[in-house]
Amino acid sequence: MLTSSLIIPNALNLKLPGKSRVPPSVTQKPTNISISSSGTYYINGKKLNLASLDKAIKRIKSDGRDVSITIAPHPKVANEHVVAVLDIAFRYRIETVLTDYR
Repeated sequence: MLTSSLIIPNALNLKLPGKSRVPPSVTQKPTNISISSSGTYYINGKKLNLASLDKAIKRIKSDGRDVSITIAPHPKVANEHVVAVLDIAFRYRIETVLTDYR
């Protein structure tokens, strides 16, 4: 097995649900992003393509407030769709929480 010191363990700002010693600092309701089994993106229930989702997240972040989003991927969705949303959140320095699909 090979190991590398070049791996950045916190490259994605992803918080998994569970107990935390620090209380959440976000007072705003998080933005909900769900991804259907076919890879369709929804932000707070509104259907968007990936480019529109990027613009919507950028607009939310530009308000200057602390922002967090929840990502709820369908269990059968391809990982690339989840990674695309995580990449957008990482670019805008937004905290993300991965949740169950509802």
